[in-house]
Amino acid sequence: MLKRSITATIISVFYFSAHAVTAGNELKWGRVSKAEINLTHCEYEPDANAIVLNDVGVLKIEPRNIVIRRHRRIKVLNENGFNQGNIEIPFYAKDGWESVKNVKAQTINVDDKGKLEKISISGDKIYEVDQSGDWKAIRFTFPSLKKGSIIEYSYVTYSKSYTFLDGWMFQSEIPTLHSAFSALIPESMDYRILFEGKRLIDKYGRGKPVNNWELNDVFSIKEEPYVANYLDYAEKIRFQLAGYKRMGDVLSGNVEYVTTMTTWEKLAQERLQAPNYSSYLNKGGKAREILSSIRFEGGDPREKIKSIYNHVKDNYKWNGRFRLFTKQSFSEFLKAKSGNSAEINLFLNLLLKNAEFKANPVLLSTRKHGKVSRSYPFLSQFNNLICNVNLDGEDILMDATNPNRPYNLLSKSCLNEFGYLLDQRNPRWVNIKPNKNTYETTYVDATLDQEGNANYKVNLQYNGYQALALRERIGNEQYREFLETSLKVDDLILRSAESKYADRPDKPYELSFTLGSDNQMPGQNNMIYFQPILINSHRENPFKSDSRYFPVDYSYPFKEKYILVLQLPDNLQIVEAPANAKVSLPDNLGSFIYASQIQGNKYQLSTDFRINKATIPTKYYKGLQEFYNIMVAKLSEVVVIKKVK
Repeated sequence: MLKRSITATIISVFYFSAHAVTAGNELKWGRVSKAEINLTHCEYEPDANAIVLNDVGVLKIEPRNIVIRRHRRIKVLNENGFNQGNIEIPFYAKDGWESVKNVKAQTINVDDKGKLEKISISGDKIYEVDQSGDWKAIRFTFPSLKKGSIIEYSYVTYSKSYTFLDGWMFQSEIPTLHSAFSALIPESMDYRILFEGKRLIDKYGRGKPVNNWELNDVFSIKEEPYVANYLDYAEKIRFQLAGYKRMGDVLSGNVEYVTTMTTWEKLAQERLQAPNYSSYLNKGGKAREILSSIRFEGGDPREKIKSIYNHVKDNYKWNGRFRLFTKQSFSEFLKAKSGNSAEINLFLNLLLKNAEFKANPVLLSTRKHGKVSRSYPFLSQFNNLICNVNLDGEDILMDATNPNRPYNLLSKSCLNEFGYLLDQRNPRWVNIKPNKNTYETTYVDATLDQEGNANYKVNLQYNGYQALALRERIGNEQYREFLETSLKVDDLILRSAESKYADRPDKPYELSFTLGSDNQMPGQNNMIYFQPILINSHRENPFKSDSRYFPVDYSYPFKEKYILVLQLPDNLQIVEAPANAKVSLPDNLGSFIYASQIQGNKYQLSTDFRINKATIPTKYYKGLQEFYNIMVAKLSEVVVIKKVK
């Protein structure tokens, strides 16, 4: 309803607007330069398979639509760049909120005589396809691609969203020579611009306001290992409507300014009073009825919180959708016993509040949705809702959407710096940090018999996010299959296995098993090469690039310990064992210790790998890369054993 009323009001504004800014960038269809034709590589990113020559967009506010015209031109540098010819343009189709029209596309090649050959894509080769939910997409593929092809396409997006405008992304998965965006906005409309990315902020974020923005020689941006959302670091701009001018009394000719941008405090009040929140939060009678059916043991308030949380997570199923708003009525949710994240966690909040705890909803953005800027109160920055209880000054953040999580372990998707706590009097920001230690400990008791056959007794203990990952992957039934695929040691047979606490999220998850072999360990000339690391998840360095654009994001700190005791018979003797090693990252960011010891016929090994901070800044990347090189090499070393008479 809000969007429709603002749209109608803005339509009337245009009749009184006397000035509109003009765009400053234009790209001619099919007109390519000699420099574009002769381009064979990207100077600042020589490994690129394709390059964006030009990407130009113009936004114009018209009486009934926001119109964005885009014209994009790409050069294919080699055969590995052919994938750039597969184009998909998504748009939000529900209730006609967005549409994409006037699509044109063509391939431009140079023939053997040096003449340009242009192959257009006919309309029947441009498809509209359904995507998930309320989204659709325009899809097409460029024909006749070869090394050196230039492809270009243009289209127009029509949108009814005046409050939050689609911005512009100046980067893509391939480098960009030139990207430009202009906004034709009437002087009667007041938009706030949010700049993201270092170059845009340096160039435009602190200077005089302008209506066109451009960047040249922009590096590619793409996913790397250990990045929550690489688009958080992209060069882009967004627009939020702060207010607009409208005519007051027609006879007097007065103009008044109408504010549309709220404050964070008002946003909290508006959300709590909105029907899709209040209809869940104001059901005290039903909440007390449900609470009376929950069994509480003892008077410890933390145990009572656990019991309420467990009741919700074990009896109400998440439908897999992160949502900021409820879709079902409260009675429909109770009947279905299933709902989105907002419905489940507002219900949890209701029960906790009626159990006399200080409970509040918390808005957040999942990691894939992107980071939140606290500069402007944009509700569209959020896509999820969880619950907070403040107990004796401690914030306990909870998300009851997964039966495998204990009460004080948030979803990994939620670990995105901070959220906004909704309260009528004192709304505030809360830090969202991993709130439980995550570790993995492996104990191995190994023996070799006189023939060199190995036998192992192994106990694995997982806690925190490591335990959650295992519970979701293998549960209580598939742990044997998990072990058989994880143990990559030739000729070893899994003889027995059992799991412990698979259905107790509040406990560490344990796996115990025995392994054996009827074949001699690998070796020759009476020598045996014994691999002491039985389960190795670090067989290669995940950081292969020479440089890195983003910080390394592990999501949470963690520890991995490995302890081995190897007992040898009298006819086997250790000739060589790996040397001890210790390597540390600066600023106490992480460490790796390898402690190896021979005691007569017994060999002991202890390794300790830990990352102490969830995020490692880019400036430490080369050191982190070398850190992993050392660790991977040490974990692959063997103990050399000789047969003696």
